Amino acid sequence: TDGTARLAARIAAIAAVRQDRRLVVGPLEVAASASEQGVDVERLELDGEVASGEITLSAGLPDRRLAARGRVEIELAPALEWFEPDLAALLRPSGRLVLSGSGEASAGSLPTVAVEHVGGPLRAAGYDITRLRLDSTPTGLRVDVGGGEWGEVAVDLARDQAVVRARFADAAIGPAVALATAPLPSWLPGPLTVSGTL
Repeated sequence: TDGTARLAARIAAIAAVRQDRRLVVGPLEVAASASEQGVDVERLELDGEVASGEITLSAGLPDRRLAARGRVEIELAPALEWFEPDLAALLRPSGRLVLSGSGEASAGSLPTVAVEHVGGPLRAAGYDITRLRLDSTPTGLRVDVGGGEWGEVAVDLARDQAVVRARFADAAIGPAVALATAPLPSWLPGPLTVSGTL
């Protein structure tokens, strides 16, 4: 009677197939409402070992504005093995990515996003990652990655360019070189480290 439609649904499992590789997540629960003013997803909750999370969404029809806030967790190793096995074998990731934050988009303006990893340490390519953050900038997106054992890298992404800034603090070279097909020359002293700013 108030002109609002409401929906509540539960999906027991969702199967995603990529090149014959199968990833199953779930259950997924949704609670939403819609009116002439827009759509509100009060609860979008996914449960599972590989991926889980809870997100709220609102989409305003008069102002064409979309806003989202929530938390998403992804177990890196099985997720990357499903998405790209060769890359997973190369990076050997471990840990659970826990992203928390918000985003907003509206007609006539750039989307804004502020998301950071709030979980425990991650590991990829032999390096620990203790800080990961994504923020919108006036021209695009900024990604900050850091680890106490090696330093930090910031990447500013715009439509036509990417600017990389890095600060290394006794960063071991071995794990990075191991990604290449050629091993470290036997005559090089070890373990090698790098310090400085790029």
